[in-house]
Amino acid sequence: MDQSQTHDKMHWHCCWMPMMSKLLWVLGLLDLIAGGIAYWKGGEFYGIAGQTWLWFALVKGVLATGAKGKGHHGCGGSCGGNCMPGKQ
Repeated sequence: MDQSQTHDKMHWHCCWMPMMSKLLWVLGLLDLIAGGIAYWKGGEFYGIAGQTWLWFALVKGVLATGAKGKGHHGCGGSCGGNCMPGKQ
């Protein structure tokens, strides 16, 4: 395996997984807010029950927590904290 293939794997773990984690946290927060709106309205929001919105938020929070664990510590810092090593 050459160096570029090794960096591609590290690039996924160092850069994309932490960004995916942040995106999932934001989407989970929006689901939580939608669940609160559904309960405040007394039933549904966009045709989805409040409890379903809360389950969506819980699942996204769990996925975000798992993705966060794949950050810069998993690659030994070889990315140097820079997601695009060629563009400095």
